[in-house]
Amino acid sequence: MKAAIDIGTNSLKLLVGESLPDDRFNLVFYTIRFTRLGERIPKEEIISPQAMERTLLALEELKKLAVEFGADKIGAFATEAARRAKNRDEFLHEAQRVLGGPVTVLTPGQEAGFSRKGAMLNQSLPPGGAYIIDIGGGSSEIVGPGRLYSTSLGCISVMEEFIISDPGAPEEIEAARKHIDEALDAAGLEEIPAGTPVIGVGGTVHSLALLAHLGEKNPPESVHGEKLEKDKIASIVNRLFTLNRETRMLKTGLAPRRSDILPAGGLILLGIMEKLKADSLFVSELGMLAGALAGTDKLENAFWSL
Repeated sequence: MKAAIDIGTNSLKLLVGESLPDDRFNLVFYTIRFTRLGERIPKEEIISPQAMERTLLALEELKKLAVEFGADKIGAFATEAARRAKNRDEFLHEAQRVLGGPVTVLTPGQEAGFSRKGAMLNQSLPPGGAYIIDIGGGSSEIVGPGRLYSTSLGCISVMEEFIISDPGAPEEIEAARKHIDEALDAAGLEEIPAGTPVIGVGGTVHSLALLAHLGEKNPPESVHGEKLEKDKIASIVNRLFTLNRETRMLKTGLAPRRSDILPAGGLILLGIMEKLKADSLFVSELGMLAGALAGTDKLENAFWSL
């Protein structure tokens, strides 16, 4: 049994599981810790001492949980915050000390490839043709057959640069939308053929899918494979922008470090869907980590024994 840790800009995620034949995946345990490693990345491009300490403590906890849930091998994968931070070597050294093995800093292409692999697991979709949207705290990747679009648009970076008021003022929201549109144009994102399946992975998509069921008597235990309409996403995002951060957290039940950045993530998602001319997407609860566990033959020595 293997475990993988995603060291993201906003959160740490632990997945324990194993890949099965026919693009299936057996998920044994999953958990998340919000440490906001990249809180100072957008403006200063450094990992703050406070964020580093929070993240190292969480890594120690997640390693123990991996052992408790039967993992005999573990790998750790860092993304945009580690790619951009000027003091990344210091952080990687400390993370290796805590974990007992090296942290693999993924390129945008590797991150997108693992996200695509993971998103396709346990899905009932035609093989090969889907586009994957992965919105992170510090970057977003869109990957399709033979295509990769990577942009520095992230929930944290968009929120910190544009959404200054609480909740966001109309002019701030409009400036954020314009920035997102220009960044996606610069990345070369284009309309995809009609009928092409689109799959969303990551915290933004998962949280919006959960909020689509807010208020229901019997909400589903899992939103994996659900279809989420763009109009529904827009309605949720518009509603979130009418609530200040404290009220948003109380009404949605989301963690503080998710509820504050979710509106910005929603704007990015809507911008991407508009460029793709996608009216809906399918939700995947298996993203980059599941793809890493299922496709680690592409990265030698990414995992080590516990």
